[in-house]
Amino acid sequence: MKRILIFVFIISMLITNISFAQNIEVGIPRSVSAGQLEDNNTFFIRWRNEASTNILLGDPEIAKDFFYQLDIYIREGERVISRNLSYSYSLLEVGEDGFFEININPVELGYTEKDVDIMKYTYSFRVRNGLRMSDILGSYFLRGSYSTPVNIGLVYPYSYASQWAIGELDKSIEYNLLTDSMKGNMRDIVTRAEFSEIIVRFYESKTGTEIPLQNSKVFIDSDDPYVLKAASMGFITGYLDGTFKPNNPIFRQDIAVIITRALKTIYKNMSFSYKPTDHSDEIQAYAYDSVMFLNYKGILKGDEKGNLNPLNNTTREEAAVLVVRTYEMFK
Repeated sequence: MKRILIFVFIISMLITNISFAQNIEVGIPRSVSAGQLEDNNTFFIRWRNEASTNILLGDPEIAKDFFYQLDIYIREGERVISRNLSYSYSLLEVGEDGFFEININPVELGYTEKDVDIMKYTYSFRVRNGLRMSDILGSYFLRGSYSTPVNIGLVYPYSYASQWAIGELDKSIEYNLLTDSMKGNMRDIVTRAEFSEIIVRFYESKTGTEIPLQNSKVFIDSDDPYVLKAASMGFITGYLDGTFKPNNPIFRQDIAVIITRALKTIYKNMSFSYKPTDHSDEIQAYAYDSVMFLNYKGILKGDEKGNLNPLNNTTREEAAVLVVRTYEMFK
């Protein structure tokens, strides 16, 4: 009986903590700005809290575990340096104007051996709020969304790309595949609407033909012209309830299906045969042929363990790279 009571107590405590955590909104840093100090190698980063965050920090128990996470992104040509620094709220001073300010020197921190050069390199900063939580199972963190990035230095057509993707992302610009909504952060998860635009751009670039925009409403939750164009060509489909869910992530296997549909529309007489490979992945039946075909062609590759991860979400840079590989494979 005592064990049952202890178990019930533990479960009730977990439910209470989960409910409490779900009701906390840590907010997003606002009015983020950055600049260089006189020594040129040091940057200052400034931000202020939302009013709701300041109210939250009125609780001393929350304030002592509250922190800010600074994301630093440096691009030196094709070399990318990405770091995160955390600052405890209790150790920072807020100015009379309500702004926090920190200084960082990438050279002194050992991030780069090169002096800051805003004529040759790019330096990007963004901040998010965080809160350290704990329950009977241990500690965990609540993190908010990042602020809009602040960029200093050489302007590239896209930001926050991983080093491995830069070469092919440059080609995506050359081929006019990259969407404006994606360029701000290439590491974000690509949405169904964004990939619809990529595949339309792929088709129009390959064929030199613009897809006419249909006036009919296809989905009850999207009037995006690229979504409508992709639907009119049969590249994408929606759900049984008439929705498309444009802002939802898209699985890797669905990207494979959409790419293959576009290829079949462009290259009507091309063979889509493939040699199956052994994978432990749970590829769903409707996507199997598409995944296997792109894998056979070296477009959709596995991870370091050889897994294709068909049910994983895809980042913007990963999606762009897949379409660039397709673009270059079939000329």
